[in-house]
Amino acid sequence: MKKTLFILALAALVLISAGCKKKKPEDIIIEAQMKIRRGDFIGARIDLKELIKKHPDDPAIPQARFFLSQCYYYENDFPQVREQLAEVYKNLGLANPMGRDSFKIILSTYRAEKNYQDGIKEAENLVKSLPPDDVFGYEINCMISDLLIDDKKTSEAVAHLENLIPIGKNHEMRLIALERLIAIHATEKNYDAAIKAYEDYNEKFGDDKIRDNLLAGQAFFYQEKGDSEKAKELFA
Repeated sequence: MKKTLFILALAALVLISAGCKKKKPEDIIIEAQMKIRRGDFIGARIDLKELIKKHPDDPAIPQARFFLSQCYYYENDFPQVREQLAEVYKNLGLANPMGRDSFKIILSTYRAEKNYQDGIKEAENLVKSLPPDDVFGYEINCMISDLLIDDKKTSEAVAHLENLIPIGKNHEMRLIALERLIAIHATEKNYDAAIKAYEDYNEKFGDDKIRDNLLAGQAFFYQEKGDSEKAKELFA
């Protein structure tokens, strides 16, 4: 009997010890992610806020804030999303993928709120703080056109992108702006403008690496406007 009681007492002590063992911040974040996947945004939010409060200087806190912002996003609390993500990209820097994603999500909150002008202002302020040849800054500059389009300022978006294209230092950068410009013209069925955009790019920056793609783009829009002969000529 005494032996049985001793075993039970020992088992209870083991369970108490396991329960008292503190979870690592990384484990709490993983559990919060699982709750988010299950749709338990309130539970995840409570856990992540408690983690941030208790361990504000832990290296895992930027990641905790990133997932906390997801909870707020699903709850449509966009000011809180921006508050959390601003801390993430300021802490990690924009060289970090999570830092870059954080700023992109911030811009998406302005679009969700239809608060386009504040979004444009924040994007422009960030771009000003980055070097002129910064690839991420160039991409954000291009995303300003998305906000302008949402704000029904299509002509301003077109002008913005046309000014950006020559600023890019290589095809990788310039095509981010060109593709957006072409998409605007295609949406408006302004096929002549799309063809001209390809022609202008080819004239200024065309080389053997990209010329065929530019000609194929022109051919596609000639086909769309019903000029099959010109399309065949370019496709050939």
